Amino acid sequence: MAFASYSSSAARASTLVALSAVAWGCWWIPLRHIERSGLTGDWTSVVVLSTAALCLAPFVFARFGRLVRAGPMVWGAGFFLGVMFSTYQHGLIAGDVVRVTLLFYLAPVWGTLLGLIFLGERFSRRRVAVIVLGFAGVAVILNYRGVVPTPQGLGEWMGLASGIAFAIGATFAYRVVGEYGLEKSWLSLASGAGLSMLFALANPAYSLPAASQVLQEIPFVIAIVVFILIPITWAMVWGAQRLDPGRISLLLMLEVVAASISATWLAGEPYGMAKAVGTVMILAAGAVETLTKRVARPAGPLGFI
Repeated sequence: MAFASYSSSAARASTLVALSAVAWGCWWIPLRHIERSGLTGDWTSVVVLSTAALCLAPFVFARFGRLVRAGPMVWGAGFFLGVMFSTYQHGLIAGDVVRVTLLFYLAPVWGTLLGLIFLGERFSRRRVAVIVLGFAGVAVILNYRGVVPTPQGLGEWMGLASGIAFAIGATFAYRVVGEYGLEKSWLSLASGAGLSMLFALANPAYSLPAASQVLQEIPFVIAIVVFILIPITWAMVWGAQRLDPGRISLLLMLEVVAASISATWLAGEPYGMAKAVGTVMILAAGAVETLTKRVARPAGPLGFI
């Protein structure tokens, strides 16, 4: 009976995490809808992330003492996950959705390198395989031609930066003692909104939106925050507490599949052999990293664990 209950709970958790991953793979759709409505570039992220932070603020400040006592690891995790938020969303708005998503999913490679440097982990064949597969996949996607493969355009650089920021934030979160999921969530949203505003102000191509434009989009933004962003975040966190990290990470890779299908179908982005081969290599790197990992780490594009 207990086994049946556990299996049922694991099945529900797996379903929720899978649905969350698919939703993240389609997150670019509402972002680009808002961007086309007049909130150009990073102003879209400013409005979305600020709205989400305001929605969580009453719950955070109701236990303000926990936020004050959280310590540098929680604040560091929140800040770098905020950097991930702002750079990832910039990439989804401005770049090729699939390439940006795959560049973000180099996070296991950066996580492996950070673990070797800062956590005292040892080199092994598995870690070498993760690094080689990850970088080989990027080389294929970025059309390696005998020189160092580099992202094309600011959007792809932001996708790459988001994966690095996530890996750093996850390294901070790994060292957090105690449960501070809500605090990390709010800090990442607030810092992401602040950084997105700096990006928007620094780019002369993104004009300051009129108050009427912002007010016009607020009902839609509140809807996607309340009915999409917060629920899929909760689903991922709830599932992560009930599944092993290997299964979580593999389920989250459905984000790449969803992004590939939705971007090809709705945005008309080409998906040729290079993307297919690179996708397999990067996902294989993630699978090697997570399936053999013994210690649970934060997972997923939000990292609110």
